[in-house]
Amino acid sequence: MPARSFKSTASGLIAGACDNDPTTVASLSVIGATTTYGLSRLVVLVIPMLMIVQVVGATVGLAAREGLEDVIRIRFGRYWALAAMAAILAVNLITLAADLGGGSAALGLITGLPEHWFVFPFAAAVAALLL
Repeated sequence: MPARSFKSTASGLIAGACDNDPTTVASLSVIGATTTYGLSRLVVLVIPMLMIVQVVGATVGLAAREGLEDVIRIRFGRYWALAAMAAILAVNLITLAADLGGGSAALGLITGLPEHWFVFPFAAAVAALLL
């Protein structure tokens, strides 16, 4: 049973552990530059929290055989499902904007050009990949 349980949650754990988008890299770079190793002890707290979120999400999906939005809609109604979907959409849009800014800032540092020159090319690349 433990091997089956691990197999069903392994992809979620891997996805949660490899959070290396430009927003995270930029945030951790600034935090590391300003606090050096002062906050490294928090990793002991943060990693288990990330794992718990991934396990809970995988468990809900495994037990219900539905996606999280479907479970919310069935259990709590259409209003709460729409509220959860709006929250997810807002977080994704904010993260996308922060990723565009982080990637642009990184290219600005590498090339020496102003970072705002890279925002629209990154946005066009994301739009092209989505369509």
